[in-house]
Amino acid sequence: MLYPVVRSDKYGFIDSKGELIVEPTYNLVGRFTEDRCIVEKFYEINLESDRLQGYINSHGEEIIPLISCQFCTSFSEGLAQFEVVNGKVGFIDRWGKFKITPQFEIDYDGEVSLGFSEGVAAVAFEEGWTYINIQGEELFDVRFEIAKRFQDGYAVVSSVEQASQTQELFFIDRTGQRLETIPCKIGIQCQGFRNGLCEVILPLLSQEHELDRIGFINTTGNLAFEGRFAHSSGFHEGLCIVKKTGGKFGVINTQGEWVIEPSYEEIGLFNYGIAPFRQNQQWGLLNTLGEVILSPQFAFIDSFIGYLRPSDPFHNREFLELTTAILAEPRKKNQPSKQVYINRTGEMISSFDI
Repeated sequence: MLYPVVRSDKYGFIDSKGELIVEPTYNLVGRFTEDRCIVEKFYEINLESDRLQGYINSHGEEIIPLISCQFCTSFSEGLAQFEVVNGKVGFIDRWGKFKITPQFEIDYDGEVSLGFSEGVAAVAFEEGWTYINIQGEELFDVRFEIAKRFQDGYAVVSSVEQASQTQELFFIDRTGQRLETIPCKIGIQCQGFRNGLCEVILPLLSQEHELDRIGFINTTGNLAFEGRFAHSSGFHEGLCIVKKTGGKFGVINTQGEWVIEPSYEEIGLFNYGIAPFRQNQQWGLLNTLGEVILSPQFAFIDSFIGYLRPSDPFHNREFLELTTAILAEPRKKNQPSKQVYINRTGEMISSFDI
């Protein structure tokens, strides 16, 4: 695994010890998933610009050469979306060979597919989203206005017919059958089931608790446990960061039991048992037992899950040894904060700007 650094507005990569592995030559970079990372270079010739994209491996080698491309994604389950000259998108393998012929739209209504999950991916046609298997075969004849990743056997979707109305999100299984649930609403940011549970918005019980409406259902569509919250991270690694109105952040398990009491100003997402937390306006690190690994001393610490799409932070989750942090130190007006890499014990490894 390599980690991006920047020098003179160009990106390169270091390893987990802070050693420079790839010289900063790229205009933009992605993050590593399945030993591949998107890298980009921009060129301008005769007032015409071109965007070249390709992939490097964890040794810094350009495994898939950079070519003119406006759209590509990270790998998931061995495949990644890649655009060709005619503007259509297909799926390539980890060596750049097309496994599913380019035939899909680059985007639909401003969104793009989140890749394969459980052997299925959402893809865009002009008339809406549908799902394909790894052979590129469509699972259903229907089109959806919204189509998210399959997780724990279900995906969150909305029908095209509802596009001009209030969108109702619902769950479907691999056969397209709708999951019947208790009365609840699925929020637009909901990514579906994780660890067998999904957060939903429950009916209002009383005005006193009008903001504490987030609860959890299981894959039978029933309420998983009692308990309502104002904020939820969704389950991940068997844990969920929650808070009630006027309270502080804590962590519950899949039975709804507190494993970390609600006593923190903020808790970031866990990555293999480690998460950042904020107390007294500074950030430190803790583990799943609530034990402090690093006392609060940074202005900010990012989660070790890395910089993924905010709407789907657990897509292609990998073990990360480093994360970025911002030093809590006095600085002059208009002077940027200093960003560094720290390891899982909080030791500073490298500056982000080298």
